[in-house]
Parts: sequence; structure tokens; C-alpha cells
Amino acid sequence: MIHIIIKVVVVVVVVAVVVVVVVVVVVVVVVVVVVVVVVVVVVVVVVVVVVVVVVVVVVVVVVVIVVVVVVVVVVEVEVEVVVVEVVEVVVVVVSSSRSISSSSSISSRS
Repeated sequence: MIHIIIKVVVVVVVVAVVVVVVVVVVVVVVVVVVVVVVVVVVVVVVVVVVVVVVVVVVVVVVVVIVVVVVVVVVVEVEVEVVVVEVVEVVVVVVSSSRSISSSSSISSRS
């Protein structure tokens, strides 16, 4: 009778140990899976943030380049217009002064 009780106790202890080992293995696997998922999510978020930052920087650089080009073109056009206007004024003044000079020379001869 004692042999049967000892066998039952040994079987119960072995089953308990196996159950504890299985539970520990399952908990470790679940923890590892959760850690891997969290790491993957963090890596994906970091990659997305880096991509967004790069895209924003590229867009800002392109906008700045376009604005600079537009400003340079507009300033060149304005400078050309001002130069043309100044040249026209100089031509008018010079021709006026020639006309006045020639008129004064004609009037002095008379």
C-alpha cells in the first residue's frame, strides 16, 4: 500500500514540475514576443518619423530654392526696368540739353 502512495506522490510531483516548467516556458515566450513586437513598433515609428523629417526638410529646401529663384528673377526684371527707365531719362536729358544748347547757340549767332 505504501508503494502505491509513493508512486502516486511521485507522479503528482512530476506532473506538477512539468506543469510549472510549461507555464514558465509559455510566460517567457509571451514576454519575448511582446518585447519583439514593441521593438518592431518602435523601429517602425522611428523610421516613419525620420522619413517625415527628411520629406519636410526636402520640401522646405525646394520651397526656399524656388523662392530665391523667383526673387532673383523678379529683382533682375525690376533692375532691368529701372536701368531702361534711367537710360531713357538720360537720353531725354541729353537730347534736351543738346536741343537747348543748339537753340542757345543759334540765338547767340543771331
